Amino acid sequence: MFDPEEDPTPVNDFNCPLFHFSPPKVKHVKLTSVFGSVTESSKNQLIYINNLRKSVIDALKKDKNTINTTSMQNAMETYLPQLFALLDTLIDQGGETQVSLSFGWITSIHKHYKGGYRTFYNDFTYESVFMLLIYGFNIYNQGSTLHQLSLDDNEFKQEHKSIIKFLNTAAGIFHHIASIELESGGRISEKKLLKAPVECNSQICEALSIMCLAESESLVVRKAIQAGMKEKIIAKITLSVNSRWVRCEELIRSSGKEKFISQHWKEYIRSNVLLWSAKTKKYLAISSYKEEKIGQAQGLIQSALASLKKISYARRDQIAKKWLAHVQTENDLLIYYLKKYRKENESFAFEKIPNEEQIIALIPPKRGMVQIVPFSPPEKVNLQIVPKKSNCVLM
Repeated sequence: MFDPEEDPTPVNDFNCPLFHFSPPKVKHVKLTSVFGSVTESSKNQLIYINNLRKSVIDALKKDKNTINTTSMQNAMETYLPQLFALLDTLIDQGGETQVSLSFGWITSIHKHYKGGYRTFYNDFTYESVFMLLIYGFNIYNQGSTLHQLSLDDNEFKQEHKSIIKFLNTAAGIFHHIASIELESGGRISEKKLLKAPVECNSQICEALSIMCLAESESLVVRKAIQAGMKEKIIAKITLSVNSRWVRCEELIRSSGKEKFISQHWKEYIRSNVLLWSAKTKKYLAISSYKEEKIGQAQGLIQSALASLKKISYARRDQIAKKWLAHVQTENDLLIYYLKKYRKENESFAFEKIPNEEQIIALIPPKRGMVQIVPFSPPEKVNLQIVPKKSNCVLM
């Protein structure tokens, strides 16, 4: 049985697992074909870069359920400097590949992910976006996995800074994709951006960035409770988490790509909008109760329960089951509070219950607590790709 007089839900707020991205699917490309006929030394450079790309793909395929973080990160950090140099060389040649490349890739945020390689593109300029997405997913998953291993208070105290850094770093990568790689007038032409794949949409990538910050800030709530902060201050942080999830949802809806987005990912975002709205009202209710505003506390709890009842999460994998178990525990806790507050209000307080409009007015300004770790592209290597019958060096 819960006791609202004590530190509220010291465990329940933290047993909720973070999202986990399944490995993207990607096919091999023969990079020696990108530039058509080149000199022998240039061909050897392209073969080397091709092998680096292959090592990234091999790391993806090593485990069907997760991204192999160590081998993936090492492979990616070796490939990226070569990739960016190669793309610049391609732009110097006019931005078009010499042959039609048949390569495909798809990520788990796409609704056709389970069906296989539904997405095929003949344009190598999307490669930087896709590889950075893989890099961002990998770093996010490291934070998500470490969080699952650190639910114990002592473990969390040791690891929380690392988890938050992983999530904020991933946020910076996704933000870089949205604001730099997919910027109008950038490496990918505006004409191509109009027909770009789902994952090459700036609003979708920005939604990924904000999602990382929402997950990161949710961990700050745990630190705030452990530090003994007042419930009204905690409510400001939970409101900031909620507002980030709301923004994620808005970006997806306005992207023009919503119909291609995984239902699983959309449901996760929508469920978090509702969950963190409920948590905000819960902490405000506890604060109101301590201030002897019983009717206000009762109204806030009733509104929080109404938010939770709207959650619909069809996914039934292990993470989803744990997530829904967390929601059920939160629901049981709110029911306990409601019974207590209602009993006291009907027995002696007799205070008016605020309506939903009045409840919204009670919610304080949000208080953001995390920021992205800015991402800087790796320093490009010096490539010399020389076409046959030419003395010029494309840099």
